[in-house]
Amino acid sequence: PAPRPQPTRSPPHPTQSSQGLEAVRRYSDGGALKDLLARHTNIVAVDTFAGEEAEPFVQGQVCWRVKDADVYRRTLVQGDLGLAESYMDGLWETDDLEKFVREMIKVE
Repeated sequence: PAPRPQPTRSPPHPTQSSQGLEAVRRYSDGGALKDLLARHTNIVAVDTFAGEEAEPFVQGQVCWRVKDADVYRRTLVQGDLGLAESYMDGLWETDDLEKFVREMIKVE
């Protein structure tokens, strides 16, 4: 029998892949995620890796102490898996994990 022709795939459009990578680079500093959380949740993100200190909290708020900037990238790129794995790696902590998870579900 004659060999079957292999399907050809078009290479990804260069603009699409470079735009996606640029978006991850631009927002991996946490600014976009922190803004989203501030607008839609009661989570207050504190970048302890940058020397920020938590301000007094209003009742109902939950503190998210981020120890490594990579947490933001992992959360944006991998979603809840990246968030959970970075927690297991000890890269962030919170004063109330259950409340933190309930608040994060608001932005899923």
